[in-house]
Amino acid sequence: MSRYVSDTHALHWYLKNNPKLSNSVHALFQAADTGIYQIVIPGIVLVEFISP
Repeated sequence: MSRYVSDTHALHWYLKNNPKLSNSVHALFQAADTGIYQIVIPGIVLVEFISP
């Protein structure tokens, strides 16, 4: 299984369905949702999500 690492923008844009996210990255996130790939979310990305 392939693994990918997400940054804050890509994860945020995917969760918000933002058109700024490229089609290929959107497809990768969708494939990860079905278990084809794994996407690693670094701890700092989670911290940035909760920071003001």
